[in-house]
Amino acid sequence: MTRASLALLLTAAAPVLLTGTAWGQTETGGAQTPAPAGATPVPTGRPAADSPPTTPSETADQGATPTSGQPEADPQSEGVTVYRPEFFAASRPNTALDMINRLPGFQLDSGDSVRGFAGTAGNVLIDGKRPASKSDTVDSVASRIPASRVERIEVIRGGAPGIDMQGQSVVANVIVRTGDTSQQTLTLRTDWLLQSGDNLPGINYQTTRTVGPRTYEFSAGVGTSIDDSQGRGQRVRRDPNGRIIRFETAGTEGSGVPLSARGSVKTPIGGGELRANGTLDVSDFKSEQHFNAPGLDTDSVSVSDRTNGEIGLNYTRPLGERLAVELVGLQRLARGISISNFEQNTSNSVFTSEVASGESILRSVLRYKRSDTLSFEGGGEVAYNFRDGQTALTSDGRIVELPNSDVLVEEKRAEAFVTATWRPISTLGLEAGSRFEVSTISASGDANNERSFFYPKPRLLLTWTPTPANTVRFRLEREVGQLNFGDFVSSANLTDDRIVAGNPELEPDQTTVAEITLERRFWDKGAITLAYSHEEITDVIDRLPIRQRPDPDSDPRAPDIVFDAPGNIGDGTQDELDLNLTLPLDRFRVPGGELKVNLELVSSEVTDPTTGEQRRISGQRPQDLRVEYRQDVPRYRLTYGATYLNGFEETYFRFNEVFRIELDRYFAFFVDFKPNPQTSFLVSLENAGRFELGRERRVFAGPRDTEPLLFTENFDTEAQQRLVLRLRRSFN
Repeated sequence: MTRASLALLLTAAAPVLLTGTAWGQTETGGAQTPAPAGATPVPTGRPAADSPPTTPSETADQGATPTSGQPEADPQSEGVTVYRPEFFAASRPNTALDMINRLPGFQLDSGDSVRGFAGTAGNVLIDGKRPASKSDTVDSVASRIPASRVERIEVIRGGAPGIDMQGQSVVANVIVRTGDTSQQTLTLRTDWLLQSGDNLPGINYQTTRTVGPRTYEFSAGVGTSIDDSQGRGQRVRRDPNGRIIRFETAGTEGSGVPLSARGSVKTPIGGGELRANGTLDVSDFKSEQHFNAPGLDTDSVSVSDRTNGEIGLNYTRPLGERLAVELVGLQRLARGISISNFEQNTSNSVFTSEVASGESILRSVLRYKRSDTLSFEGGGEVAYNFRDGQTALTSDGRIVELPNSDVLVEEKRAEAFVTATWRPISTLGLEAGSRFEVSTISASGDANNERSFFYPKPRLLLTWTPTPANTVRFRLEREVGQLNFGDFVSSANLTDDRIVAGNPELEPDQTTVAEITLERRFWDKGAITLAYSHEEITDVIDRLPIRQRPDPDSDPRAPDIVFDAPGNIGDGTQDELDLNLTLPLDRFRVPGGELKVNLELVSSEVTDPTTGEQRRISGQRPQDLRVEYRQDVPRYRLTYGATYLNGFEETYFRFNEVFRIELDRYFAFFVDFKPNPQTSFLVSLENAGRFELGRERRVFAGPRDTEPLLFTENFDTEAQQRLVLRLRRSFN
């Protein structure tokens, strides 16, 4: 099906589906704030119609007891707050993810890029368990659970005996009700770029079926990934005195068509429960940049294709009243190729990159619940990772030698861990434990080396709840970062005439984190959280120069060639202050209204390897502000709202260049209309104010501390507005 015909189908089907009731007569609604794609002006690679939510039955059909809808404290633990379906009734959610997004003071975390299976976990559990997947994130899994199947959501602060917190301070545990159910959902979506007129449709199908103790899920879709910074603008180059030496009109665009399929099954076996899941993602992406000036035409076109597959198994079995075992197996494989073609008048350069990668994990956990206030868990994990990458660069038909252009990286890792969770009194919780890791990282090909590491990773989490509405948390932890094995292989940015060398000497950074969090819940649906953390970082990964001898046949007196590269540049610090506010507006005469404010302030300090001066860590944003407003209007079966982002700034410090990227303010508006329980029609205007994306390069003749400034280049584009239409239809 072509994009044009899919868009026509969406437009033609909308009136019929919005007015029809043949697929069901019960009545409810829901809302989901569309994710503002403009928040990150780079290709996300996520299908536009990925993981569509589904429609629940009425609250009464869910078996909910008519109450005020207030959250309740678990009588077994002061650290657990229970939210039942009636708490979310006013917002009429479609999925478990919609319900999670409405939890007061809870911030969804899809996972971190730290080492190990447990370290990458998000802060959402399903029936107390994490999905055995690293490709299928917890928010994606939650979006496939119909709200009608959610019995309750438990927000656990500081740990609870028998619950694997996966290294998180706060988790949301989605408890899925039992009973036979069956539901299918079809989602049609199209994105119209208003300035260019491009139409980018997507389609997704999902089915969920529960028969007795067995549950089956499957979803498949074709979507669109968009570089939402694409637009028109200009690129201006100035000499050190500020005089314009080049002025070019500029145009950029980028999009792809990802295909995805996901399936899972949960079934009893051998006295326990087996959960198996699989994912397959096939994606392509094309990015174009065009620059025009009198006598100078520049075109840069990059295309990439990537295939990812994953299979995961999770088996749990009780070994008695207090003892249980969990086994996890995971296998991931990926392959990709990208080609960049750069043409400037009659000159031509081509850069190619081919990658094959994989990860294998085996993990076992033994859990012992000594009492309702004390539990222990211990276990081990082994993993094998590899990445085989080859890159090549030609310029006008001549091969350009790249350092470390053909490198196979392998990592073998083993880890043992033990954790104790104790609540000595009802208002005090303690989680303490440690992981102990041994690993070996080897590189072969253009680089040949092998290094071994040992990392103890202790963790202490103390939670104090002096009153049911107030919580204080203190965390002290040692973390080890996950290396990006792509940094071991050379790459090139042809548009900026920049070669980045691979660095096979990279080591993981290690961070000691001290964090204190104050949380207060108010007005049933309101919450405010203030968190401050201080990090002491060892072996910070940033940018540094790498020297390479020129061709042996060249003049022996020729100077070394210097390349920019990722590398460990020494120790550093980082401080972060986070404020999260969920403010219900009923008391301000806005019934069903809600305001959310998320503010992050970050400062850091590290020694620049080129200048020896203190500066911020490359790529770190000093601040992020996100404000969301939404209002449920049950009378008209709709929810409307808006999102504001104050933009961001990132600066990268290379040995001969300072690169800064800046995005200004972003606005989005949406209306989600639900004429009946099975149908949802979303209209969203993304990037309503048309943000500008600015890129500034200050390029030096050599190292920034000794060589003069060559030029300053500003590349600014105005992104397009995007109208999103999404039609979702569920049937049983």
